Amino acid sequence: MKKYSRMLAAALLGICLVMSGCGGEDNKDNESSKSESSAAESSAASVSQPKPKENSNKSKTPAPDSWKVIYIQKLNDYFREMMEYDVPDGAFFELIDINKDKTPELIISSPSFHDAKCEVYTAYKGKLVDLKVDAGYEKLFYKEELKQIATKSISDGVTNIWAAELEDGKLKQAVKAVGDFGNYKFTVNGKDVTEYEFYEATANYNDFGDVPWVQLGKKTPFEAEKITEVVNSWKE
Repeated sequence: MKKYSRMLAAALLGICLVMSGCGGEDNKDNESSKSESSAAESSAASVSQPKPKENSNKSKTPAPDSWKVIYIQKLNDYFREMMEYDVPDGAFFELIDINKDKTPELIISSPSFHDAKCEVYTAYKGKLVDLKVDAGYEKLFYKEELKQIATKSISDGVTNIWAAELEDGKLKQAVKAVGDFGNYKFTVNGKDVTEYEFYEATANYNDFGDVPWVQLGKKTPFEAEKITEVVNSWKE
């Protein structure tokens, strides 16, 4: 009987040990599963967490006006060429807003030699545009009321008048009139007209040199130290 009791006790002890071992593995698996789940949740939280916005109030240095950069470069190049080729004195430049779009045009009066011309440039879409104005030295004028630049020449009894407006980086001709008084021939914008029609078409262009017409291009003499200063300080 005692032998049977010992055998029963041993069997029960073995069963308990087996059950205890299985329970330990389950606990380990559960703990591992919980740890993995917690890590996944933490990772998901870190992904979904919105990134802090950058401070939009950070001070930024404003970019310089592109037309200023363009004109300064052009004027410096022009000045260097003058020095390199030892051209005569008498060159001037001026900034004036022809079409009142808050961006001025650049007028350069070449040095005072015989066939010198006024050069007119505008800054359009970030580029320097030569408007190719055929205006002799000291003969380019501007009328704010009309927003036009104009030239006038009289030679051998023939009067030539030209005026244009600035639009989208190009000159738009307003008037081109020729009065050949010696041969009594008159044209306006390529069409033959009477003398009366000629005077009527050119009525706004007879008082060049007097207010409200203003002569252009003779404002600032070329000096290296003045170029950047004058361009940067321009105000409408």
